[in-house]
Amino acid sequence: MSAPRATVRLQFHEGFPITDAIDLVEYFHKLGISDIYASPLTRARAGSTHGYDTIDYHVISPELGGEAALRKLVARLREFGMGLILDIVPNHMGVSPDNAWWWSVLREGPNSRYAEYFDIDWNSPDPSLKGKLLAPYLGDPYGKVLSEGQLKIERDQKTHEPIVTYYDARFPISPEHHEDVLRLMDETPHAFDASRTDGRQRLHDLLERQHYRLAWWRTAAEEINWRRFFEISDLAGMRAERDAVRDDIHSLFFRLYEEGLVDGLRVDHVDGLADPKAYCRYLRAELEKRADRRPADAPKRKPYVVVEKILAAGEPLATSWQTDGTTGYDFMSEVGQWLHDPQGEATLTTMWQSISGSTKTFTELSRTARRQLIQQNFAGEFDALVRLLHRIAHFDLMTRDWSPSAIRRVLTELLVYFPVYRTYADVQGHTELDQVPFTKAREGAHASLRPADYDLLDTMAGWLGGEAPRTIRRISAPCGCRPFAASSS
Repeated sequence: MSAPRATVRLQFHEGFPITDAIDLVEYFHKLGISDIYASPLTRARAGSTHGYDTIDYHVISPELGGEAALRKLVARLREFGMGLILDIVPNHMGVSPDNAWWWSVLREGPNSRYAEYFDIDWNSPDPSLKGKLLAPYLGDPYGKVLSEGQLKIERDQKTHEPIVTYYDARFPISPEHHEDVLRLMDETPHAFDASRTDGRQRLHDLLERQHYRLAWWRTAAEEINWRRFFEISDLAGMRAERDAVRDDIHSLFFRLYEEGLVDGLRVDHVDGLADPKAYCRYLRAELEKRADRRPADAPKRKPYVVVEKILAAGEPLATSWQTDGTTGYDFMSEVGQWLHDPQGEATLTTMWQSISGSTKTFTELSRTARRQLIQQNFAGEFDALVRLLHRIAHFDLMTRDWSPSAIRRVLTELLVYFPVYRTYADVQGHTELDQVPFTKAREGAHASLRPADYDLLDTMAGWLGGEAPRTIRRISAPCGCRPFAASSS
């Protein structure tokens, strides 16, 4: 048995726990299903209906029945020679007070054991975020929320530590302030009462000394200093490229595979990882290392690894990743085309134009939407890229005169015309597969930019992987500064 014959995806949640699937196994077997493909089973935020907001990678969610329920389901599957493929989410975690890693980072800042687990810029150019992370979870601007008394200091019911509360949300207070805060709360019941001038100032001063900055949710798009899952500030990006983080995330999954409770893994949003190729090869190697230790009743096949990746038309999945493919988007697209009559396109286009008042083509509308996303939805992330490229420009006397505005202009056009989700340049530069989409993006940007920007466009193409970083010449900086790479990414 080299691969699953057919799978059925089950979305587990509190209303449909793992044990509810046991009675369905025989039915699935009669349908010809070889494997159940399970939604994420690790502990997620309370009440999660999807499981992609993991808060603890080390346990099967108690809300779903825990590991005991999983063992019962797998035992039933084995009766019919069936397997289990598990969805895993290494790219992001759910932001929650119940997420011990995230809570530690909020509580202890850069000194937290988990400070490097999340993709946080602790050296933000914004002075108000130096050594802090932005916490964009307020429903209104900070000043309004503070003055209306919506922020309070209370004792945590379990730990008895002082915490900040905002309706149902909770935020920690740094340990070095606990003693003073508790003493003030005991001595002066209204010490942090924001309805009083002195209490409001005292509360503000305390919040300013924390390792996070509470802010209006709308600030996230422009000021966020940590990586999220797209625009979702409740899902924090993980640095799975770091060995310690990666091993911590996967320890449970590898044990489940070795014990025969899982037969394959489906990786959620693999393109959100820093180096998908290295990650997938790591996953393959670690599973194969454990394959000989699996129980006799486990399916006899190689570890099965598939990834969630939406491929553009004509874009292949690199074989060097050592995966068994993607999770069906290509197939769904092809099936979906059978459900749409091409002759209806003209009618739909006329309807759209009458409703919108626009005669732009889909391509034109797509480019307009891309610019809007860059300027509004991902302004913070985009600004961080511009700052990075500007620093790179200053490494070389030949490029140090390129301004942030020029870099912003050229980078925008590259992104607008980029035909695929991402490239995978490494120390060798672009891969052969990357070269085609990057060339298309470069040609599109060239057509829309002014001639004065062409040199920067060509140079930036090198910074973004057009040249292998290890081959780029090195120069000596003026004023006796240390040598540095002329271009690097």
